[in-house]
Amino acid sequence: MPERLEAAADKIEIMNLSSAYMRGLDRLDGEIQRSTFWDDAFLSYGIYEGPNGFVECSPSTLMEQI
Repeated sequence: MPERLEAAADKIEIMNLSSAYMRGLDRLDGEIQRSTFWDDAFLSYGIYEGPNGFVECSPSTLMEQI
């Protein structure tokens, strides 16, 4: 695949992933949110660690803002 075409395809994949992440947050849908992380992703925000901890914690945290 030519380099520019590959770069364009990569950008589209990143936009799709970003959109899915935001859709998961917006809909408080943990399944969508979780699908945007690699299984071995490293997340550490102090009160939770790993993608599962983040996905489990974020809906309740977001609900407090409504």
